[in-house]
Amino acid sequence: MDSQVGRLGSYPVVMGGRIAYLTPYGTFGSEAAVRYDSTAELVPAQSNEEVLRMVVRREANKGIVPIYNNTEGVVNGVMDEFIFDDRFDHSGTGITIVAELLLPVEQCLIGPNGTVLEQVVSVLSHPQALGQCSKFLDSHCPHAARIATLSTAGAVVEAMKTPYGVVAIASAFAAKTCPGAEVLARDIQDQKNNITRFVVVCRSPSPPPTGDDKTLLCIFPKEKDRPGTLYWILGEFARLGINLTKVMSRPSKRALDDDVFVVELNGHLEDPQVDEAMAGVRRQVEVVKVLGSYPRKAGVG
Repeated sequence: MDSQVGRLGSYPVVMGGRIAYLTPYGTFGSEAAVRYDSTAELVPAQSNEEVLRMVVRREANKGIVPIYNNTEGVVNGVMDEFIFDDRFDHSGTGITIVAELLLPVEQCLIGPNGTVLEQVVSVLSHPQALGQCSKFLDSHCPHAARIATLSTAGAVVEAMKTPYGVVAIASAFAAKTCPGAEVLARDIQDQKNNITRFVVVCRSPSPPPTGDDKTLLCIFPKEKDRPGTLYWILGEFARLGINLTKVMSRPSKRALDDDVFVVELNGHLEDPQVDEAMAGVRRQVEVVKVLGSYPRKAGVG
């Protein structure tokens, strides 16, 4: 497929090529991929982690994965791939986050034609979707088993293969891709303003600053028991007036209570204030990984 120059935010990006997404077609990942670049060839992957690994192995030019949902929070498996694989870093030939996309997520309960909610015995879906719809399930399917699958659209496929009484949570679009599937209930997520942030990764330097950017960092402290470690890290950004939009922690996998900090900030690596703050942080910690500096996406879609 021929490439063309498109625009995402205010930064020109090369569109087209091969973009990996979570299979099967009908997942929110596939929808995000099409919204990001309708000219690209979609390359299916069996998990979000595998999407990233396909970019590492050069089986796809880009990959698109969910990183955060405003109901269920961070997508842990994806974040851990970014944190612990040294190939995800903006420096050198590393793989970098180059764009983000905010996708409104409307979850639906889907099953074979004629399914009655009172007779549902199992609900299949991705763990994030099950969590996003917990109140609906408590109210309408209180005795049904909740079974995690690798994807929402994959859950629909499995539900259609199993005996009567098994349903799935996925998008209405996923139901359309599976013959015999019926939307039993729409908009069942707990929060009606349900949004998932997807990011696009590729083997490329960070895009140049646009004036409205964000940067995602992974920070490994030197000593886990050093008093005030997080205070001093955050202080470097506060001193220079840099807004931090998220501060999260993940287990370092090295020892109990030894955490890695994930920091999202407004600004670009090439901004003088961000550059100065980064220099100060690096003096205080063991390692700082820059996962990407990229245009901030202000609206959904």
